[in-house]
Amino acid sequence: MSGWSWSETRALATRAATGAGIPHAQARLYGASACRHLAAGGDPAALTEALTHPELLTQALTDALIGGTPTHPLAQAMLATDTKDQPRLTVPDTLKDAWSAHAAATYVPESATSRAGAGGAEAD
Repeated sequence: MSGWSWSETRALATRAATGAGIPHAQARLYGASACRHLAAGGDPAALTEALTHPELLTQALTDALIGGTPTHPLAQAMLATDTKDQPRLTVPDTLKDAWSAHAAATYVPESATSRAGAGGAEAD
């Protein structure tokens, strides 16, 4: 387990959601909600489950945004009051590993072109 800042946690969670194929706007909500969820002592498995089954994340977002009764823990976290009293968040290694694996899907594969940098192989 590690103590991460809210910014670090939100950034990795958002990148993981994007890597899992979740649209960017929803991925940003996932990242913010993941921070609230962890700060409130929520089960990290719910965060991993939402990435494995994106339809759960979509339902959680819908529940939270239209004012329905939230049933998924992530939807409940979205509606939680600000919990930023906690300066650091505890991110279990299993969750960090799952997020890192999903986030890796957003990286550009290494190649001669990628090592040259953007436009590095082109001459004016």
